[in-house]
Amino acid sequence: AAKAGVPCAVTLTAPSATPRLHDYRRLAALLAEAGTAVPLLVTAPRWERAEDQVLESAILTGGLLCDGLGDGVLVRSALEPAKNLTLVYNLLQGSGTRITKTEYVSCPSCGRTLFDLQETTERIKRQTGHLKGVKIAIMGCIVNGPGEMADADFGTPTSATSAARRT
Repeated sequence: AAKAGVPCAVTLTAPSATPRLHDYRRLAALLAEAGTAVPLLVTAPRWERAEDQVLESAILTGGLLCDGLGDGVLVRSALEPAKNLTLVYNLLQGSGTRITKTEYVSCPSCGRTLFDLQETTERIKRQTGHLKGVKIAIMGCIVNGPGEMADADFGTPTSATSAARRT
């Protein structure tokens, strides 16, 4: 239970301007300097266009969560509730704060990739999408694949021959 005069959480709002990353970082620093253990609620403002909502929410919340700042996220959105919830889960997943699904890493498909990387990736996703919290790397060649998949739990440096065998 909250004590009288002590906030349950702190957030930033601005009637005419969007709070920026550095404003939240400064607030977090001030709270830390004061020794205050009040949770910091990161509040993403409402945008009318869905593309703006996704981008601006990702910039604000993603940047802070990746820095370890923020104890909660509130996205005020014109999106449908289900899409807004998906957006929040994707923000948490992207920052590594809360893992709710399988994560995939794939190479950019350079000239050394001799097969349809997108098709192969989709096939692997269909077979492994149920593995919540697992990071899977799908690489197109042996040249850069090992380095690019170093952070993955599972990885496959795929070639045209091995991709053909899996069909």
